[in-house]
Amino acid sequence: MTRPLPAGLDAQARAWVRATYGDTMSAAALEVLPGHAGLTYALDVADPSGTVVDRLVLRLPPLGVRRHGSTDVLRQAPLLRTLSAAGVPVADVREASDDERWFDVPYLVVARMPGRTVSIDQGGEPPRQEHFHASVAALAALHSVPWQTTLSGWSDPRSYADEVHAWDRALHRAAGSSWHADAESVRVSLLQAAPQKARTGVNHGDYQFSNLLFVDEQLTAVLDWEIAGIGPQLLDLGWFLVINDQRSWAHAVVVEGRPSDAELLDTYQDALGIPVDRGELAYSRALSAYRFAVIAGLNLSLHRSGRRVDEHWETLEPSIPVLLARAWQDLASAG
Repeated sequence: MTRPLPAGLDAQARAWVRATYGDTMSAAALEVLPGHAGLTYALDVADPSGTVVDRLVLRLPPLGVRRHGSTDVLRQAPLLRTLSAAGVPVADVREASDDERWFDVPYLVVARMPGRTVSIDQGGEPPRQEHFHASVAALAALHSVPWQTTLSGWSDPRSYADEVHAWDRALHRAAGSSWHADAESVRVSLLQAAPQKARTGVNHGDYQFSNLLFVDEQLTAVLDWEIAGIGPQLLDLGWFLVINDQRSWAHAVVVEGRPSDAELLDTYQDALGIPVDRGELAYSRALSAYRFAVIAGLNLSLHRSGRRVDEHWETLEPSIPVLLARAWQDLASAG
């Protein structure tokens, strides 16, 4: 079901288009883009004949919320420009502004990139082997960006322990759930086993097929950089591997023909040009499984309380203990 536009946004978009593109231009279409979080809209710009001359994506923070982390849309602009210059497939930044006269909040406008997503969910277009390999090769390109010089001061580096603690509040809110005690045990073990040395740099934070666009087998864009930062980069690869693995889910997912972890690791290492620590990768898979379990539990509680209704999280409830079991398995193999 398509979510309705916020009241007044259509008129605001029309005014912004006229001011930016000229009085004769119009906002031909404005719609909410799919997803489970964020305020993201597709915006078409048309000339007087009705011909679409530009296709855009508009990102806005929630009204009245402190601009920090995922709600600070402007912090994405320097990152996207840096990644684009490095050859990472991302959307071109058209405008990033703190001028609140247009949308009552700061805003980010980027080009709408060509392509479609693939999905491991039943009913979607399933990924092929080429999609998997293209995804991890692009991830290696992202992880090769020289952030110390190009993004100095953009974000404070985080450690693995920081990444575990980032979910402490969400886990605390799940106290009393059937899976809380097991998750707390996983958390303690993750902190005890956290690698002290890690390859650190730009990481996406949610690298999965729903955030990747393809034309045929070519990856055309990596989307949704709200939670990107500087931190352990293998966490991106671990997240991608865990999400696209039937062993992580109680429900059936479409991963027939998926390359093995070893094959995808070879593709990643070849593109990166350096070897990967297998123990650290196993730890990253464990942390990824734990993280998704906590995220699912948090969003399930928000859904059931009516604060953020999304039936998607009901489907994922049976997978929470499966994900935690997966975390234990990967911790054991991390050594």
